[in-house]
Amino acid sequence: MILADGGRTFKLLAKALKNQGAKKVFLYVTHAQFNYGFDELKETIDHVYCTNSYKDIENDFVTQFMVYEND
Repeated sequence: MILADGGRTFKLLAKALKNQGAKKVFLYVTHAQFNYGFDELKETIDHVYCTNSYKDIENDFVTQFMVYEND
């Protein structure tokens, strides 16, 4: 299980991967909060994939897989 609260750790990991030659970095998380939005993540991460187990996210930067029907 991976939880993304704000995403800073993932941003730093993506930066390190790109510094080592990665052309693109995609983030896959099971529980996505992203309390601080996506602007900072977009600096190093190319796209986010997650479930809606925490909340529904409407953003072109995120592909969300529905596992719960949230009202």
